[in-house]
Parts: sequence; C-alpha cells; structure tokens
Amino acid sequence: METKSYSEATDEELIAYCRSPEAVYLGGTEEYSTKVVRFEQDAVIEFGHSITKSQVDNMKIVKGLVDPQILYVPTVYRFFTDPNDKGYYSKNECGYLVMEFVQGASVEPLEDPVLVQKVSDWLPLPRNVQVHEIMFDSLQALETFFRSRLRRRNPPLAFDPGVKLVLCHLDMAPRNLIWRDDGTLCAIDWASAGYFPRVFEFAAVRYQEGMEGGFTRLLLERMQPALTEEEEVQCRAIMSARWNCEKYAFVTPEEKEERRKARDAPNPVLKYPGHGDSQE
Repeated sequence: METKSYSEATDEELIAYCRSPEAVYLGGTEEYSTKVVRFEQDAVIEFGHSITKSQVDNMKIVKGLVDPQILYVPTVYRFFTDPNDKGYYSKNECGYLVMEFVQGASVEPLEDPVLVQKVSDWLPLPRNVQVHEIMFDSLQALETFFRSRLRRRNPPLAFDPGVKLVLCHLDMAPRNLIWRDDGTLCAIDWASAGYFPRVFEFAAVRYQEGMEGGFTRLLLERMQPALTEEEEVQCRAIMSARWNCEKYAFVTPEEKEERRKARDAPNPVLKYPGHGDSQE
C-alpha cells in the first residue's frame, strides 16, 4: 500500500494493509483472535469481530472522565467496520479501531503489590460515570437474562432497584495493562466493558483467579469497598451463570421457535446435478 496516514487512507486500504505480509503484528497472531498491528510511528490498528462501536464509545468516555495520571486510555483516531467480513458465530462485522500507540511495557507475571495497588485505585471505575449505552433495556432484563442461566442449586440473583450502574472493564489481566515509561498505567482492550452493578467487576476478576498467577488474589484483596453480604451472593450467582453458559447450551425463545419450525417442516428434496434429469 502506498504510504498514507491513517486519516488519509481509505477503509479498504487500511483493511488491505492489516491483511498484508508487511503488517507488523504486536499481538493476536492466532487465527480467530483479535489482532493488533503497528501503523506508522504513533498508531496501532486493532481489528476483529469483537471490536465494536461500544468499545470505542467506552474508551472515549473513560478518557474524558478519569485523571490520566491514575489511568491512561489510548486516544481513538478512527473506527469502521468491514461489511464483507462477518463473524461465523457473532455475525458482527469485523471492526477496525485505529488508536494511539502507547509506549510502555507489559509486566507478566504481575505480582508486585505496589503495581497491583495502582490497578485497584481505579477499579471499578468511578460511580459518577454517566450511563451511555447499556446491553440491557432495564435492570429487570439483566436479572432475567442471568436467572435464565442459573440452575436450581445455584445462588439466587436479585438487585436492589436503586443499584448504581458503573462502567466495568470485565477483562482485567496483566496482558491488558501497559506500564508507560513515565510510570503511569494504561488500560487497553475495552471490548468486554459495559455498564453493570459494580459486583460484576469483582465477579470478572474472581473468574480469572488462578489464571494470572498471584495477580487476581492481590487485586481482590485491594479492591474497595469490599463486597457486602448481599453482593457476595450476587457475585456467586453471576459466576455460576457464566460457568453454566460454558457447560450448557442455552437458546432464546425465538431460537426455540425457529428450531420447532425447522423440525416440523417437511424434508426438502435435495436435487443433485443430474438427479431427476432426463437421460438421453
């Protein structure tokens, strides 16, 4: 591709660059993973079917609300999707996020109590974050979804009608943290972020316990304020629902109806080349 800046290049040119042999990968080399490539000196392009507009909106909101000396968020330069590339399961169009390249290093394993304290200082995010876009129409819809994923032996799930929603990262791991050269912390990969009761952030961290060395244990010890007894029950229910989603197949009423129609429909006659044609 002829050298152009990210502001001058067309969507098609950026897509072609990301797929070309000359692209320098910084992460996500596996076939179905989200990928990150370097573009020019001050930008990277993150692309994949899990990259959505909501992730971009989340990054912009947090960047405008949080002190960058506490948490730095890369500047978003550009976002677009490829309508010709849809995910097999999600059906999402492949998203391309052009953002600031942050100079720094990843620390793995992350088990230094001083560094983990810096992570806990902003997690969960401040309660004054204004709800911009939520995944559910109401708190009741959120409860209904998670309850539908719980079995009788699982803890019950119920939220107080006045519970506050905060922006949760939901994928807090050393791989998603960049320690900048000036010592400040940068958080990346906001694809899983959303507006939920704060207990969801605790559940997400607990779910990764044991996967990131001692990081999750140290982080949970420092996340404040600690969960109340009611929130502890909610946390166990959320984690149970997630485990059930991984173990069992759940379908929506709409999907059940589609399956019923497909089951009751007469079997179509499959015609192969030459089948049923007259023979001369």
